[in-house]
Amino acid sequence: MRDRDRYPYGLYLYEENARLSRVVIDPDYLTRNHLRLSTLTLSDEERIASVRYAQVVDDGEAETIAVAELRKLQMISDDAGALRLASQIDMKVTTTLELIQAWSLGESPEVIRSALASLRRRANYAPPRNHPLRRWFLESISER
Repeated sequence: MRDRDRYPYGLYLYEENARLSRVVIDPDYLTRNHLRLSTLTLSDEERIASVRYAQVVDDGEAETIAVAELRKLQMISDDAGALRLASQIDMKVTTTLELIQAWSLGESPEVIRSALASLRRRANYAPPRNHPLRRWFLESISER
């Protein structure tokens, strides 16, 4: 069975202690964890912009950038191509590490380390070499 068939939303995490076992993030998972997955309809203008942006980034990133730009919304992404394109059109993007660092204010080093270690293990996350918060991530995850 292909991943696309097993994970129709394309969203999953790795099991806490089993790197080869995935936990599908489906609508039921989101509901149980008090999260919401929304769909939206693109306007004609957003569709045109997303087709233009899809020449340089994947379709999902192209649509996200078009919607965020035209609706004046904040975009969250770690995709290198999306970050490059967003900077070219002068759009501010928040990254995962920026969100986590903002959340971490006032948290203990142990809580921060645990959250970052879980992010690394379960989402297979590693900050890009040029990310301004890479050093913070590496220092926070390795503190003892």
